[in-house]
Amino acid sequence: MEIRPIYKKDLNNYKHMMIPYIYDEYKGNEDKTELGFWGFACVLSEDEDGCSQALKEGKDIAAASVLVIQPEGNGDLNIVSIYTLPELRRRGYASRLLQRVPAVASALFNWDEEEKEDTILYKTLYRLPEDLRTAYESFLIANAFSDFALVDEEKEVWSASAMIKMLREDKVRDHV
Repeated sequence: MEIRPIYKKDLNNYKHMMIPYIYDEYKGNEDKTELGFWGFACVLSEDEDGCSQALKEGKDIAAASVLVIQPEGNGDLNIVSIYTLPELRRRGYASRLLQRVPAVASALFNWDEEEKEDTILYKTLYRLPEDLRTAYESFLIANAFSDFALVDEEKEVWSASAMIKMLREDKVRDHV
């Protein structure tokens, strides 16, 4: 299994694993995208269990799981789409994707000159049927999400967040 970034030119290979309006926004109009996104996929190699199932779904790429993040200007990260093929769930693919993103965020973060560390939030907003909400929240709890709130009681919209401590690589090495 390898974690691959999802580039706009390859986006169609992952369309079946994204929320449709997120796919449309990610793709943008020609070369212009309204919103910035980071996409990552867990792609299985030929010899891995589940590869044939993933290829059936994706045709060209054996993606088991896809995560799309929308970064905010302050460094916080919004999960806007996350999906694992049903027959490949509970194998840790989505968790690996979630764990990969903070390293990317840290490398791209706008650090102040002397800043060595910072804290950002991983966030998600969701509205799911009870059974799926329970499963999603169990997944989030297993991945260090600890702050859950009912945002809109009438529409049953929830939010969850996790604090992520980022360390600036070049400053960490200077002080070790």
